[in-house]
Amino acid sequence: SGTILEVAILILSLTCKDPEGNAVYTDAETGVYIDWDAMIHTGSESIKDTVNEVDVVLMHGLQPVFISCKNGRVEDEELYKIKAVAERFGGPYVKTVLVCSYMGNVPEESKIHIRQRAKDMDIDVIEGVHEISDDDIRKKLRKIVL
Repeated sequence: SGTILEVAILILSLTCKDPEGNAVYTDAETGVYIDWDAMIHTGSESIKDTVNEVDVVLMHGLQPVFISCKNGRVEDEELYKIKAVAERFGGPYVKTVLVCSYMGNVPEESKIHIRQRAKDMDIDVIEGVHEISDDDIRKKLRKIVL
């Protein structure tokens, strides 16, 4: 289900148009693995790779957008993870986004906390994607960069 959400966001992103009818995102990839030291280590080496996977990476011209997709419970560390990777590899103009179907079976107070923390960290949240139309998701994806 997580992969399906990632592919859906990828497809919807690629079909976003600006008011003039141009593509909002010029490039997009899903399941992007980032190696922190940019060196490939073999299994026989004592050094192990530090890698992260970014669910969806979009490009709006030269501006990258890093998206984390969650279909279940959203933990605080997910926000820190996407923010750290985006800041390290996306440059000063990177945008970060959390896309989720729901935040999990947690009290509303916890959901409010996650939303506030995301806002404080400048992470856009697109929540409830399983309940909103494709056009509404596209609008939210456009709003990130336009």
